[in-house]
Amino acid sequence: MKTTSPQSELHPAVQQAITRYLDTKQTLQGDVNKMEEIIADIGRCQHQKEEVETLSEQSGSQWRETFLKMRGQVSAEMKEQQLQRMANQEMSRELGHLLLTLDIEKDRQEITCSGSGKMLLESHENALMVYADNELKQALSTGLGALIRAMSLKRTALAYQQATVTLGGRLSDYEVNPDTVIFEEINKFLKGGMTRYAFDMAQEPVLTEIGIQRPQTKYFSAKLASGGGRSMAFAAVKRKEEQLSVTEK
Repeated sequence: MKTTSPQSELHPAVQQAITRYLDTKQTLQGDVNKMEEIIADIGRCQHQKEEVETLSEQSGSQWRETFLKMRGQVSAEMKEQQLQRMANQEMSRELGHLLLTLDIEKDRQEITCSGSGKMLLESHENALMVYADNELKQALSTGLGALIRAMSLKRTALAYQQATVTLGGRLSDYEVNPDTVIFEEINKFLKGGMTRYAFDMAQEPVLTEIGIQRPQTKYFSAKLASGGGRSMAFAAVKRKEEQLSVTEK
């Protein structure tokens, strides 16, 4: 079995395609990390908002109960409790506003992840194809002497056979193209071999780096990766921003 060459000996076109793939992979990872930070921020703010709202509701019920018992006499402690409740309500509103802002950031980052995810898939496909083309050209240009000799011999034998069967070409209905027979035989053999073949990844440093399978593209949306989908998504984000700016006034 042929062992692949070290990456330092790769064809420049292959090396360039792999470098491009690794760069896009790193770009997507950065975008994914930022997306996960936003998601974590949303989860934390949502949790804080729920805690503040629960605390405000509980303190409000207790304050009203005490107020009724005191017949309207408001102590300094009750004033402090009321101020704290109002502060919690304001905090809840601010957290709600922040959640809306983070939601817009999340939408934008999803568009970004989809764009970098598309570039990753394209660069992976290109790297794999460039490498495969180069390997096939190398394989076809070396070590085929025995096969070519055997094919030439088979063609000669088939030509003699055809001359006999067709009586020197007079019975054209029995004519068979020797090349067609040879290539069908080779094709059948090669297909069987490709079906049974399994890559030994321990001997495939380049394929290990590129990857046989499609790379993972977290937070990728095919819809958002398309031109029309991206335009619609940006328009939706803009509408959200306009609505948020109205609520701020």
